[in-house]
Amino acid sequence: KQLKRKRKSNFSVQETQTLLKEITKRKEVIFSKQLNTTINVMKRMAWEEIAQCVNAVGVSFLAEKGQWWKANGD
Repeated sequence: KQLKRKRKSNFSVQETQTLLKEITKRKEVIFSKQLNTTINVMKRMAWEEIAQCVNAVGVSFLAEKGQWWKANGD
């Protein structure tokens, strides 16, 4: 019987922390029970802002990692 490999996380620790922080800032909009056009637009904008913040963390993390690999590569 083969052991299952533990799956790698999709997000880094920094990305997860940023995601939680940004969702908390916008929780009233994101979790609103109202379903009208204005709220839906606000929800979409909130998720786009969250995605931008998380992506910015990921890009800076990858840039730092890339610089490390250039300096210490194999």
